[in-house]
Amino acid sequence: MDHIGTENLICYYPKYEYLDNIISSSSAKKINIFVDLKGCIQSLYQEWAVRYLIEQSKGTQYFDSSLFFSFLEFVSFHKKYAKKRDIELNMYFFMERGQSAYHINIYPKYKEKRGDTLSFLKTDEKEFFHLVLNKNFDLITNIGNKIPGVTVIKLEYLEADFIPYYVRKHILGPFQTNEIDVIYSIDKDMLQCLDNPNTYIFYRNYKDHKNIDYKNAYSHYFKKEWTDLNIGLDWFPICLAINGDASDEFCGIKGLGQGFLYKNFKEIVKLFGNSTEEMYKRIINKTDLFDKELAKNNKNLLKLVFEPDKIIRNIRLSSYKLLSDYLNSGYPLETIKKNRYFFFI
Repeated sequence: MDHIGTENLICYYPKYEYLDNIISSSSAKKINIFVDLKGCIQSLYQEWAVRYLIEQSKGTQYFDSSLFFSFLEFVSFHKKYAKKRDIELNMYFFMERGQSAYHINIYPKYKEKRGDTLSFLKTDEKEFFHLVLNKNFDLITNIGNKIPGVTVIKLEYLEADFIPYYVRKHILGPFQTNEIDVIYSIDKDMLQCLDNPNTYIFYRNYKDHKNIDYKNAYSHYFKKEWTDLNIGLDWFPICLAINGDASDEFCGIKGLGQGFLYKNFKEIVKLFGNSTEEMYKRIINKTDLFDKELAKNNKNLLKLVFEPDKIIRNIRLSSYKLLSDYLNSGYPLETIKKNRYFFFI
């Protein structure tokens, strides 16, 4: 069976210069690439790709495996690059299946109204497409984990976007000399992974291609220059807590947009006790979240202080640290297959 090319399905390829720029600036000799697989298959739900997979699988005893072969080509591209540059390479692919029980438990309306991306299909066609898609993902998981230097993590009923954070913090540990992590994703939640100078995001969409690191992460989020490096990316969940996240369908504090956050970020940090450690301690211990006295002369800060429950909810929804800590404390869903996916090093 013929397979459509990688450039049509997994099109999230960097030019060599993007990786070269990262490697040269960090003197890297070891690179760990984390791939948000579904996020990088940017054509996955476009009608031409959907109908191709359906038509190629209909009336046969086999399913079309173009997506699997695209995955293999994607891995091969990066292995060839690493060999040419004499770089040690490890690749971690991650994806989820089903709604995240962790997030639904916090906020039942989480992603409740996400649109139907397959509205151009009949019901039976949708079911068949998902069957073909899941068979490809199963093949990617089973075969991918047999490729040296490749790990594929597929989580059921738990969003997988925290994987780069979790693997670095709880499995790989401190960076070795000349070791870097590069994340392939357009998900803004990933910015909280950039809390050190050894981590980069390769960002690619139809308009823009660039590398993001701890120096320009807030500029990327605010879409304007941000030069205050005293506020680390461990504070990024506060951005989503205050502004909300339309893609995940939870709202922030009414009337407090990005402009407010940009101008008042330092004061907001003070409200939480000047450290994320203190902020999380207050959340876990269910004590007062804010130093209210600091907000009495600023009506916008007061507006924030009067919404502690919503802020706590949004931090819990967006913080990779809280999700990671909860997972380590004994996440109740056996479908996570923790032994398989989180002790692979």
